[in-house]
Amino acid sequence: MISERVVKKSKRIVLTPASNILAHAGRCIILARELTRRGHQVILAGSPKYLNDPEVVRDKDIRFYQLPDLSVEEAMVMLRTMSKTIRRSSVEKHIDAELEMFNVLKPDLVIVDFRLSIYISARVAKVPLISLLEGRWIEQYSVRKWKAIRTLPQYPFIRLLLGEKTADRIMPFFQRLILKYKILSYQAAFKKYGLEKKKSMGDLLTGDYNLILDTQLWTPTEHLPGNFRQVGPIYWAPENTMPHWVKELDRKRPIIYLTLGSTGHEDLFQKLFKVFGETEYQILVSTGGQIDISDHEIPKDFYLERYLPGEEIMTLADVVIHHGGTGTAYQAIKTFTPCIVIATHFEQEFLGEATEELGVGIFLSMIEVLKNPSLILESTQKIFAHLETYKMNMMRLKKDLETYDPVRTAADTIEDFLQMAA
Repeated sequence: MISERVVKKSKRIVLTPASNILAHAGRCIILARELTRRGHQVILAGSPKYLNDPEVVRDKDIRFYQLPDLSVEEAMVMLRTMSKTIRRSSVEKHIDAELEMFNVLKPDLVIVDFRLSIYISARVAKVPLISLLEGRWIEQYSVRKWKAIRTLPQYPFIRLLLGEKTADRIMPFFQRLILKYKILSYQAAFKKYGLEKKKSMGDLLTGDYNLILDTQLWTPTEHLPGNFRQVGPIYWAPENTMPHWVKELDRKRPIIYLTLGSTGHEDLFQKLFKVFGETEYQILVSTGGQIDISDHEIPKDFYLERYLPGEEIMTLADVVIHHGGTGTAYQAIKTFTPCIVIATHFEQEFLGEATEELGVGIFLSMIEVLKNPSLILESTQKIFAHLETYKMNMMRLKKDLETYDPVRTAADTIEDFLQMAA
């Protein structure tokens, strides 16, 4: 039991996610709650958008320290295009702010979730670093191999030119080169501070110790070094009550839950509204605050909220349509609800591919859906036509997920690491 674990000494721990993206911020918030409960002094550092929102954090004992961070818009442009990268001046600004933070807070440990500059500043400040990772980012240990990126605007032309199988065989080489280009500003900072440059994105994301927030069945890895541990998924979910309109739903008609996380694309929302607007489906939508839609634009049989309690809503839904967010995917597994993944950028494609390969849903890209909206309706009809098969495959993933105790295991591992580092 967690309560029986003895904490010998309270430690000061800073958690630094990519703070303007709810998936990364939320994982750190959940972990911060558990570490605070165990008696540690915990500080969330980054943008106040989520980390200083009492409705999201829900723990007054967790402190907040403000750091500059990339906006969602900047991050999405970098993930959805080949050419866009972060400016060196921005990287330097982030590192300077982080070094000042380390000087002020003097933490015993920093935990990072995809805030890339921390991998540099923590080493300069000589602060022990634990990295929270999704298994697909560490290609060097991933069993599932990369394919051609379908969310890039250039992909349709590449597929037409080379064919799908050839593109999947050849393009990952160029994709690795693109990622190396994307981290050039960080490589320059490694050089400036006399640190060893990193060979790849996966190498850059590696800390002194590393927690993989995936299950082995969903995201298999192999040959992990001793400083890696696969602890299972940690994700934030809103603690909202079920909305009043749930009582109005017709349980004899099909129900679809639609969520695009905190990085949704307005054009994609509008296409989905149009496609499902005159169908038999009841659509329950969590907007994530990504769109502002007036009442008269809401199609019949659509029910919209800023946030919905995902797992509870999924127990009502027959199918989930989502963007490829890790938290949503594991909620779907927990409720064994088949999925249609509409990936909007590179990272979400990994999860879309796993969804299709494991037979628990269908993978589409935003580019494909925007160009041909009928694809989403065709995919939905295919899911419903084989619903029981998809659910049986989901049940296998659910049983595997139930063998993990992610928050407890992660916190135990963090405390063990602190004890060894003392």
